[in-house]
Amino acid sequence: MIDRVLPRPLLWLLATAFRLLPWPTRTGLRRVGRPRASSPVILTGNFALTVDRVLAAMRGVDAWLLVANSRGLNVWCASAGGHLTTHDVISILKTSGVAENVTHRQVVLPQLAAAGVEADQVLQRTGWEVIWGPVDACHLPVFLERGGSDRMRLATFGAVHRLEMACMWAAPLSLLVAVAAFLWPAGALPLMGMIWGLTLAVYLGFPLYESLVARGSFVRFVALFGALAMAGTALVGALTGDLSIPFLLRWTGIGTAVVLLLGVDLAGSTPLYKSWVQPERQYRVDLSEELCTACGRCAEVCPRGVFVIAGVASLPRAHDCEQCAACIVQCPEDALSFAGPAGERVGPDIVRRHKLNMLGRRARTPSA
Repeated sequence: MIDRVLPRPLLWLLATAFRLLPWPTRTGLRRVGRPRASSPVILTGNFALTVDRVLAAMRGVDAWLLVANSRGLNVWCASAGGHLTTHDVISILKTSGVAENVTHRQVVLPQLAAAGVEADQVLQRTGWEVIWGPVDACHLPVFLERGGSDRMRLATFGAVHRLEMACMWAAPLSLLVAVAAFLWPAGALPLMGMIWGLTLAVYLGFPLYESLVARGSFVRFVALFGALAMAGTALVGALTGDLSIPFLLRWTGIGTAVVLLLGVDLAGSTPLYKSWVQPERQYRVDLSEELCTACGRCAEVCPRGVFVIAGVASLPRAHDCEQCAACIVQCPEDALSFAGPAGERVGPDIVRRHKLNMLGRRARTPSA
């Protein structure tokens, strides 16, 4: 596997810059510290960067780490895309030998795997109870010691994550420019600079214009950053002494094209908002109060905190839902489904069978 070949700093750099590509590490059972038969069992996917971060977060903790096959993708992308499924979790529990090393039957899964892994099926087929862990691996030690909290369940888009997303887009675009530099030798380096500058501005400045993303204001987003590209072009022109109309038009146009590329699905590239480009974005999660037993599983797996449990579940923050379908997949009473703007309904059986969520349609999960 690639993590055995590359030095750790280089692996982190490449996996961050080119995380659109799979970065698989070996699957199987690993020891963290000096685990005993009573030590917790943690499961994650085999994206090399994720495994490395889990191991870093678990320093000083004695535990068993199960690395399941997520096809080298991070947990959320893998579960949302049908690459980390109930079958994969069942398979690693049955084949890793973990059952021979522990006396309990509880496995902690990342909460963001809830869109693709059915906890009830894992229990029925293996006898292992799924405990939904925190969204962020850095909270694992506290979670194992004290239990979860509402804060641990919420997806965030902090500065480090935003910087990683900026690198994820800027690095491959810059590589394409470098490969094609022979077509425009004089413009390749400035174009790379513009790509990095605009990408960093878009992602690091996200909190300043987040309301535009929340409202789906794509045109205003393009206008805002198109103006930024124009201002940057004028500044460069002033510094280089070239404020000619052709120069300004050329680079403003190029900058606006970069902004359009970044903004096509900016909302979908964050962990906070549903995609702008999916036509099903108008669908919403529908709750049947008659079937709801207020078990709280929907609230337990929701990364946006849209549910409140009081007698029955309710969705007072339904506008924040990003349609990951985790609540539908995990509801034991089938009280949740997707409802379309014209009244059409996508029931939980369809969601589970075809692993359908509004992040993308996925192939049917193989049986264990």
